[in-house]
Formats: sequence, structure tokens, C-alpha cells
Amino acid sequence: MQSVRSYEMPACKMVSFGTGMFGEGKLNLFDEWLSSQKRGLFPKDFLFWAGEGFVWLYMYEDGMNVPTDLK
Repeated sequence: MQSVRSYEMPACKMVSFGTGMFGEGKLNLFDEWLSSQKRGLFPKDFLFWAGEGFVWLYMYEDGMNVPTDLK
């Protein structure tokens, strides 16, 4: 690995599609929803490998409109 970033995440609520692979329905839904979110200077999304698939998280803020299919 060329470089690794370590983040200490504060206590917060996160939106997730669960565990899965790219090209699956829920991940595509999450990607569409994530693309509609306002971008800032610092990323609010986190992607990691969970042994059986990817987990993609996004920091939840009060008042966000989150699809019911996402956790």
C-alpha cells in the first residue's frame, strides 16, 4: 500500500446501505442519494472493506431526507 489514512470518527449517526458489492441495487441507490448531497471541503462519506463486502457510510445530519431502503 502506498499510503494509508487513519481517521478518528466522532460519535455520530451514519447512513449506510449495509454490506455489499459495487453493481448491486442498494449500493447504486446509495450512490445516487450520496451524489445528491451538498459537497463540502471535508468528506463526510467513508468506504471500507468488511470481509464480505464493502460498507459505505455517510454522516447523518438532522433533517436529511434519507430513502427508507437505506439504514
